[in-house]
Amino acid sequence: YRKYKRRIGVTSSATREENVHHFRPSKRIRGEKDESTKDNEQEADVLSEKTTLSTELDLASDRNPSEIFGQCYRELWPLVRSLPEIIHHAELIVEIMLRYLLSPAEAPNQKSVAADLFDYESTQPKRYQVNLATAEIFHLLAVCAKDLRHEIHVWLHSRILPRIFVDLLNPPLSTSGKQSIPLDVTITEASFRAVAYLLRYDTEKLIE
Repeated sequence: YRKYKRRIGVTSSATREENVHHFRPSKRIRGEKDESTKDNEQEADVLSEKTTLSTELDLASDRNPSEIFGQCYRELWPLVRSLPEIIHHAELIVEIMLRYLLSPAEAPNQKSVAADLFDYESTQPKRYQVNLATAEIFHLLAVCAKDLRHEIHVWLHSRILPRIFVDLLNPPLSTSGKQSIPLDVTITEASFRAVAYLLRYDTEKLIE
């Protein structure tokens, strides 16, 4: 069983993050190449190599067989196969992740309706709850920031952070008097880890 887990990439959250965010490439033997050859190779690498996000998305699909994450995977996969595609579809990728990050309180394990997101001025604010894909998507949000770097800034403060801090960590009080479901400590931890990585990769814009 342990060999099978290693083969499909089932690891702890800490190990997954260590592999993604603190990876140290092996040293290569130096060789002399002309500049045109180097430029062509770099361009080919960008267009052909799998991105960190696509790799982690595949691993997450192996780890998480839930229906809701399967739906999220099918929506994301065509958009993340190369870095140019990620940059081109960045806004859509972020929106898909945020819709699947939390489910409406009245529809557990369903993705959120796009029109309902970030409407904090409404007299009847929406309430959300975690689902079976929440932990994986926190990880993928951080990975997405790694691929996009400062490009994530456009959506960080207007969409991503409000989704985490307002909809998840500080939800509106229930009008029905029902007590909200206590938030699992592992989800709280995952959310703050994701925020830390998001801010790390957005440092350049934050300093500006």
